Amino acid sequence: MAAVDGAIGTSQKQLDLDVKTALEVTVVEATPVTVDEAETDTSFLNSLIQRIMSAGLKQEPEAYIPVRRLTRLAVESFKSEPMMLRIPATEGPVHIFGDLHGQLRDLRMMINHIGMPGADGTGAHYLFLGDYVDRGLQGAETFLLLAAMRCRYPKSVFLLRGNHEDLNTAITYGLYDEVMERYGEQHGEYVWLHLISMFNWMPIAALIGTKVLAMHGGLSPNLASLEQINQIARPTLIPPYGLMCDLVWADPDALVADPRASWAMSSRGISFSFDERAVISFCHRTKVDLIVRAHQINTEMLQHGHKWFGQTGRLVTLFSAPNYLNMANSGGVLVVDANDHG
Repeated sequence: MAAVDGAIGTSQKQLDLDVKTALEVTVVEATPVTVDEAETDTSFLNSLIQRIMSAGLKQEPEAYIPVRRLTRLAVESFKSEPMMLRIPATEGPVHIFGDLHGQLRDLRMMINHIGMPGADGTGAHYLFLGDYVDRGLQGAETFLLLAAMRCRYPKSVFLLRGNHEDLNTAITYGLYDEVMERYGEQHGEYVWLHLISMFNWMPIAALIGTKVLAMHGGLSPNLASLEQINQIARPTLIPPYGLMCDLVWADPDALVADPRASWAMSSRGISFSFDERAVISFCHRTKVDLIVRAHQINTEMLQHGHKWFGQTGRLVTLFSAPNYLNMANSGGVLVVDANDHG
């Protein structure tokens, strides 16, 4: 199964971007459909998926054209879902991916190996835990491919939001610069804002069957019941504290310093770290058997791309981007049979 933050420079103009603009940039309802968009949504999505799955490393300059239409379809799809997805046990085995960070080539190889989903819910089923962008070469295309697959195969492909699917993080760690370099000043801001618009509507967690809970980051001291997750309002940027922040930023840590407490301030400078006592208490309270999350890689994960936390087997961390930042690590994918978890 199978990370290290380094800032990339950004322009002051973008740093000063009006947050209200970023939240409201759906720009889709008022934009007329062009002749190029006269094809059906299904044909459009099939064409876009095929285009990205077969494209070379150098993306064509005109690739910005379908972003507006994909934004409309993706926002409609995300808006129709609760903040915590429910993937029924009848869906069959689900392939769960951790961080991808713009490694489009590796993602395409894994999808080709596992198989494409089917339009009627047959074929492979996928759940992606976020961090599609930043640091890798093709973050925009990685996310656009998965967003298109989500819209085309709504019964088989599920996407969650990671901490990098946010204006404040993606502007610092690579996506903004990638988009501006690839699409230029004329179209770069347009593509960037449409990506942010899609991010702001994404769900934040998923329950597979009734016993497997998935998110990008981790638990929160503010999370007393699963129903609270669906109370998070959208569209939204990721806030600097609180439940939503923790679900994409928190980490398990066996070395929580205070033996009397299960929670400590995170060394990342945002959110919390939590120990195995917090995991056991949460699972008992919510009747969850397993927590699946992403967000981390360390030396213990290099060979297999995953790590079990603690002694009880209640939490596992996945990282799916192989050779991430030349670390020579494996990428991991977890297969969960929802029928085994109610």
